[in-house]
Formats: sequence, C-alpha cells, structure tokens
Amino acid sequence: MSKPSLLTIVNRNARGYDEREVRYLMGAHDVIEGKLIITEDLEHLDKVLRDSDRPDILGIFGGDGSAGHTLGRAKDIWGEIPDKVIPLAGGTMNDWAIVAGAHDPFLDRLKRKTRIGNSKPVQVIDYVVEQILGEEELHTEDLGILRCNSGRRGFIYGSGMVPKLVWAYKGGSIFEFLKLEGAVNLVDSQEHFEKVYEDHLGRAIELNGARGTINAFKETVGRLLVSPRDTSGFYGEKLDGEIYADGKRVELDGKANAIYASTIPIGNLGIGIDILTPTVLPGAREHPGKMQVVIATGHPACLTPQIFSHYFLLGREVPFGTTYLHCETLEYRASENDFGEKVAFIEQVDSEIAMSKGTTISYDDTLHLVTPFDESYFVDNLVRQRKDEQRRRKLLE
Repeated sequence: MSKPSLLTIVNRNARGYDEREVRYLMGAHDVIEGKLIITEDLEHLDKVLRDSDRPDILGIFGGDGSAGHTLGRAKDIWGEIPDKVIPLAGGTMNDWAIVAGAHDPFLDRLKRKTRIGNSKPVQVIDYVVEQILGEEELHTEDLGILRCNSGRRGFIYGSGMVPKLVWAYKGGSIFEFLKLEGAVNLVDSQEHFEKVYEDHLGRAIELNGARGTINAFKETVGRLLVSPRDTSGFYGEKLDGEIYADGKRVELDGKANAIYASTIPIGNLGIGIDILTPTVLPGAREHPGKMQVVIATGHPACLTPQIFSHYFLLGREVPFGTTYLHCETLEYRASENDFGEKVAFIEQVDSEIAMSKGTTISYDDTLHLVTPFDESYFVDNLVRQRKDEQRRRKLLE
C-alpha cells in the first residue's frame, strides 16, 4: 500500500509561528515522505499551490484566516480541496481547529513558551505519522467552509455590530472605527479600502486573547456605563438593507443591527475558559451542508449576555430580539443613497475587516479535518451544558 501524499503549508506570519515547533513538523514530514513549505505572503502561497500537484492530504499551519485563504486558493487552482485536511493551529484565532479538538488556546501558548509538553499541532502530526506508517485510517471531523461573492473563503461572516465587536477585541477604539467607516464610501475598491485601513489608523491592531477581551469589555460595557446613549447608538446602529436566506426575504420584528453566520458554534476569544467562550450558534453543525445564522434586532445591552455559553442553561431556546435560521445561501442587499448608488458598509470574514456594497455568503464545501481526538472541545462543552439545563428544568418542575 503506497503512502498518501502530504503537502503542508505553513504561514510564517501566523501569530503562533514557532521555529522549534515548525522544525519538529518538518522532521515528521520527512519520516512519511511528506512535503512542508513555509510561505511568506499570499503571492508566495499562490505560487506554491500552482507549482504543486493536488495531494491526498493538505496540512495548514495557521489560524482561521490562513486556513480560509489557503483552502480557497487550493480549490480555485486545483479544482477541489484534498480529501483530508490537517488543522495545525498557529494563528490568532483558531476556531476551525477547535472544531476538531486540535487547539487549546491557553495550554498551546503556555507549552510553546515553557517548552514543556507537546502542543496540539505536535500531537496531531504525531498521530498522522503513526497512522500512515501503520497503514491505518485517519479519523476526521467534518466542518463546512463558506464562500463570499468576492471569492474569499472563511468560516465566520459578520456585519453590523459584529465587526465592531471584533474591532474592539483586536484593540481598536470606537473613534478609529468611525474614522474607517467615514472613508468606506469614498473608496472605489477593496484594494483602495485596504490602503486606507493600513495608512490612516495610526497604529497596528495587535491584541488578542485575554488582552483583547479586556479591551472589548472596556470599549463596550465600559463605554455603555460612561456614555450609554452614544455607545448604544454606535453598536446598535441599524442596517438599512434587506436580508435573504435561500432566496426568501427574512421577515424580522425590526431592522437588524447584527448578522452573524458560521458553521462553527463557538466564538473563541483565545482564553480557553469555558464560561468565557461564547456559544453564538449552538446549532451550527446540526444541518450538514448548511450554515447557521443569527440576526439581531435588540438593544446591544440586552444582546451581550445571550452570546455566552452559560446563557443557554437558562432554558430559553430563542433569546429576545434574535432570529435563528439555517440556510445554504445568505444574501444582504445593501440600501441605496439618493443617487441610486449602493451604500457601502463594513463587514468581517473570520477576523478580517472588509468593505462591501452587498454580500452573498454560500456554503462552499465540507472539509474532513484529520484529528486524533474523538470529541471536539465545543461538542463536549455543549453536551455538558444541555445536561445541566435538563437538571435545572427538573428542579423547577
């Protein structure tokens, strides 16, 4: 039996890039005659993919953004994504790897810093080597990937309040976001928007994990306490466009102020503590081939508690001011100005900020993520929550 071909792409710019860990991954690939290539940027990534035949197994070292870009370009260049994909979590946000149980936000960082114990990427590659040498099957977990009409692939889409919260999590202020928002209708392309993004913010956005959560808390709850009217007006700003799911207009009890779509139930904050891990879409994996969407119309101060996992223990299936649905295609049709032109708005794919004048998000493909772990983090977490909820209900009866 011949060994399956393996190509692993490592993003050198990934936040969790660690020379020692990457050297270990290289050695593991040598054992099974696999190939590992370190890429410097998206142009280099394209060249590597064009120069390579489609492998049986594709490994990706990086976060959600690296995975989305790599998988999207792989499908465009090779025609289809390899049958199996190895998630090697090394980015800022690694929700795609958490689905396969292949990332522990806190412990992976600690192990890389202290050099004590093996991180999840090392455990995953050890498993792959052992299974291939033993000519055994590789266990996989399925995960859907989404596609924007721009061609960008990813796992999480957000507009309205969502990119504002991500902005705060990454260290940005309300003033900086308003500055970017003011420029969005003055640019004529995504490339122009990205230049404005890079040139006029005045500083890099570098926070994540606990520091990012603290900054997000300060920019949301803190500002709501100090300046409730202005802050709630900023986060609760309404979207004037129309929302369609699988071609049908979504009827709401008011204008939406947030749209969030994903195939991943949790919203990882990079902390690794259950109670601080939001379960935004508890049914995201219940319908294969579809994403779950939550659309919010309520006041920001009322919406905040619902996104955290412990909220669902209260037994309320659909929190007030929200609409949950499953679909294959989600479309947001932007409103028009007085001149009949589409009004541009800021949106988010994974943790990347972009501009748009109308978006269509489609379920693009199902990934088979290689993992040695039988149950992913969030599955175990949700099962535990539902058991707790059942016990609470019995106590109330």
